[in-house]
Amino acid sequence: MLRIGDFARLGRVTIKALRHYDEEGLLRPAEVDRGTGYRFYMPDQLITLSRILQLKDLGFPLGEIRALIEDPSKLADALAARRGTLAASIEADRERLTRLDALRETLNDAEAPAIVVKPVEPVLALTARAMVEPGTDEIQELFEKLEREAAHAKARADANPFLLFHDGATQTDRMDVEVCVPLNKRGGDLKTAREVEGAATAGSLIYRGAYRQTPDLFTRLARWIDANGGCIGGPLREVYLRFGASQAGYRLSERVLASNPADYVTELIAPIA
Repeated sequence: MLRIGDFARLGRVTIKALRHYDEEGLLRPAEVDRGTGYRFYMPDQLITLSRILQLKDLGFPLGEIRALIEDPSKLADALAARRGTLAASIEADRERLTRLDALRETLNDAEAPAIVVKPVEPVLALTARAMVEPGTDEIQELFEKLEREAAHAKARADANPFLLFHDGATQTDRMDVEVCVPLNKRGGDLKTAREVEGAATAGSLIYRGAYRQTPDLFTRLARWIDANGGCIGGPLREVYLRFGASQAGYRLSERVLASNPADYVTELIAPIA
């Protein structure tokens, strides 16, 4: 039999590692001297040690390695599962690398809002779709009307209103938009209520200030998505995190209100296909 030091040298591990494997039940010494506590190993245990090191290198946790040492018949399935996990991790890292490269290309503009990838949940909302003239009060008037209707029905949800652009957000003539006021469950019976679809993956950026920034920032967002190998997969969304409102016939939380356009906070979202 081999002393623990000799066994460690042959197996190219530390004595500390061998003691840890013993404590974890992966590789127990063949014999322990009762008087001195010295650990002794059989040479053929180097085969088991090699398997432990091999599986550890592949990322298996020690608890799973112990189970595979005890029952080698499960090794093939475990390797297949681990391969799937590694492949998914590689793909996720590849996507991060693409986003990193896209970010590097925008570093010359230190003021550019950060773009992140996120899912978007479906929202039950009171909606009104219309063709509107850019720069007019038509959108504001539609929001005011829906806010009053939601408040009257006691159906307003504590969530941020948003605007959908059904044909993009950079038109200079009339735009196809849909104003959306979030509702609670009670609002499902309202005539123009509907569930606004979400998106499994979307690009998002948040900016501060007046809404005139929206077209240029949506263009930036679209270019970023294109640089990451995607494309716009649905209506663009403008979510109002802090905004102005008349509150005639309804009341909103003070935390979402701002009287000065310079204090507006807006999130732009583009579903990614």
